[in-house]
Amino acid sequence: MLNSATNHWDHIGWREQVQSVLRATIDADDAETIENRTAIVDHYVARGRYEFREFVRRRSE
Repeated sequence: MLNSATNHWDHIGWREQVQSVLRATIDADDAETIENRTAIVDHYVARGRYEFREFVRRRSE
């Protein structure tokens, strides 16, 4: 969805929906989900949406 945005501002309109998905998958352990979550967070942070850093899964100690 983010890769197919017609302009650089579309991703802002989807922010709340994307955050909802990230919240729902925060504890996922499978590699594909982790990879997708990381790509989504990177997408938003690269565009200055630093609040998405809260969705980076922290490693347990």
